[in-house]
Amino acid sequence: MTEPAPVPTESSEELRTKSFRRNYRLGILNGMFVGVGNRIISPQIVLAEFLYGLTQSTFLVGLLPSLGMASRLVPQLYIGSLIEERARRKIFYVAATVVRVVLLFALAATMLLTKTRLGTLAVVLFFVVYCAFRAAQGGASIPFMDILAGTVGPSRVGGLFARRHFLGTGLSLLCAFLLVQPIVDRVPAPTSYAVLTIIAMVLMVMGWGIFCLVEEEPLARPPRRRTVRQSLAAGARMLREDSNYRGLFWLRVLARLNGLTLVFCVPYAVEKLGAVALSGILLGFMQASRLISSLVLGSVSDRKGNRSCLLVAAVFFIVSPLVGLAAARMPEAFRRAVPATKVVLDLPLATFFLAIGLFGFAQQANMIGLTGFTLETAPRERRPSYLAFLNTVTFPTTFIPALFGALAAWGLIELSSMFVIAAGSGILTLLVTLRLTEVRGNDPS
Repeated sequence: MTEPAPVPTESSEELRTKSFRRNYRLGILNGMFVGVGNRIISPQIVLAEFLYGLTQSTFLVGLLPSLGMASRLVPQLYIGSLIEERARRKIFYVAATVVRVVLLFALAATMLLTKTRLGTLAVVLFFVVYCAFRAAQGGASIPFMDILAGTVGPSRVGGLFARRHFLGTGLSLLCAFLLVQPIVDRVPAPTSYAVLTIIAMVLMVMGWGIFCLVEEEPLARPPRRRTVRQSLAAGARMLREDSNYRGLFWLRVLARLNGLTLVFCVPYAVEKLGAVALSGILLGFMQASRLISSLVLGSVSDRKGNRSCLLVAAVFFIVSPLVGLAAARMPEAFRRAVPATKVVLDLPLATFFLAIGLFGFAQQANMIGLTGFTLETAPRERRPSYLAFLNTVTFPTTFIPALFGALAAWGLIELSSMFVIAAGSGILTLLVTLRLTEVRGNDPS
């Protein structure tokens, strides 16, 4: 009697390869849906237009992204120290997802309340809820980045982010012109912005749910938990001893100044160019530039390394605000109504759209390069606190836009000066980036 033939089994390496491919695809889909949702409620464009139309306050326009980013960064060091001793970390991401859904519902409700007798209180509640939402996003980002790097490999993260943003940006581009702009034009405020928030929530829930399906690779021997104080001491020591870590620190600081171009683009367009109700088109130009850049930057990250992406970002951070300044000095060579919108396009406004498009290219290159470079330099066991320290200690710089918004509101600085400062910051970004040492080939995982 012959024995049955043995059933072929897959090796652990084959199984790991399959898991990698599946996780890679899920990571791309997650980025596509979450990215679209985040851009639909962009604090620098869509929510800035909501606030500026409601209050005409450059201070509040600058304060919103500042508070939002600070809220995102502050809890990260604690979350990093909390999860490092855990072999599996996805449960923290799942919990943060539930919290974020509830807060987005509440955010839409506060928008609707701004036109009631609770107007001023509703604006305060809007800020509180938005900051809580951003804090939940920040708490989720540490396990998210750690899981992503552990499942696809740090050296592949830059290319993955480029591909997920390519798909997300393409969908965002369609949403900007076919969804955001028509809703802003045809639905009265603040209902229009509340509707956009709910649409954004639905898309982000799809993305968060997809990432919850990722097969996490647990750590064999998780390190002992460090307190927040110990994590701060370890981070300070790395800043002294590691030149790349110092460079990443300064790039995060300079990013706040580079972002002045985007934070004040709506007030600048309204006051200097006479534009109204243009958030959908501005968002569209941003997404078009990010779509184009994603086609290029994924290959640059994979083949040349993430430092090359950061160099590209620095150059465009210099050029973008200079083009924005030139826009206000352009003659009105033509005037054309943009179909299905209230926007009248002329040469100054067209030049300004170009500036925002260039900024989108810079922002995309910076995001891909900075994320990939940081993950490649991070030690596998201490990756959460390595990432969290850089983010947490730079949180005071998130109030730079609010500071400049206040100076503009008090008449102490011109909106044009924001663009001059952003160009200078771009030059400093280039100098810092040139001092970084490429780490490709030294995968710490």
